[in-house]
Amino acid sequence: MEKRAPVTPKTVGGFRGVECVFLNPYLVIDAPIATDVSKLYAEFAARHGLQAKLLVLDRSTNPIGAYYYNLNGRHGAAPMTGLVTLGYLRTQVDWIADVMKGDTIQTPSSVEIVPKVTLIGSNACS
Repeated sequence: MEKRAPVTPKTVGGFRGVECVFLNPYLVIDAPIATDVSKLYAEFAARHGLQAKLLVLDRSTNPIGAYYYNLNGRHGAAPMTGLVTLGYLRTQVDWIADVMKGDTIQTPSSVEIVPKVTLIGSNACS
């Protein structure tokens, strides 16, 4: 896949996180699922519009819990763009690679496989 995808580390609401505009603008945070993310999502969406997505990675489950949010609230599963973005981010962000113990995540409805993503071409991130 050829794509330019800048990754920006963030501290959001006291949690470590990262912003990445890949297939959609994503904010990924390392936080317990009980965290109220409505304000965090609203602030992110104010900058990125209706395409903005939020992913909460909760390390208290095995496999790691992955909770996706969009304008309508918490998604019941893992959107394809979210799986691919997470696959890319685990190659770019040390803490995401560290919390991802395997190739699977637990969503509210199922266990999903996170794909391996490799960027190619002159626009790829180094």
